[in-house]
Amino acid sequence: MGEGKIHIRRGSELEMAREAGHLAAEILRMTAQAVRPGVTTLEVEEVAVALMRERNCRSAFYQYRKFPGHICISINDEVVHGIASADRVIMQGDIVKIDVGIVRNGWIGDNAVTVPVGEVDPATLHLLWATEESLHVGISYARDG
Repeated sequence: MGEGKIHIRRGSELEMAREAGHLAAEILRMTAQAVRPGVTTLEVEEVAVALMRERNCRSAFYQYRKFPGHICISINDEVVHGIASADRVIMQGDIVKIDVGIVRNGWIGDNAVTVPVGEVDPATLHLLWATEESLHVGISYARDG
């Protein structure tokens, strides 16, 4: 595929890409459920790795350009592509960003979510709500072609 060209996917290719996206979303949803006070970011990553193994896929991030993590996980004002650590403990009131990318049958699925931990201040909750609403408005304007 040459630079600047877009290959239109159809039929089974499109279905495999869709399957990878749905699988990544499922793993992300289940991984996000592990986020709670007192858990380390490494423990959250270990949940994701186990789910990937159970579902016969692998991390799209691990060792990509030497990235050492299987997921990206960041707390509060950390940059979005944070690396899991046994030293990084999730606390009450934190905002945790998780990005899960998987490879299944050569196709990549990638999803991210921001998880408020317990009670979070109202201004932060409003920002999270407004950001998600903006995403949905943007998506509503997307059109074929």
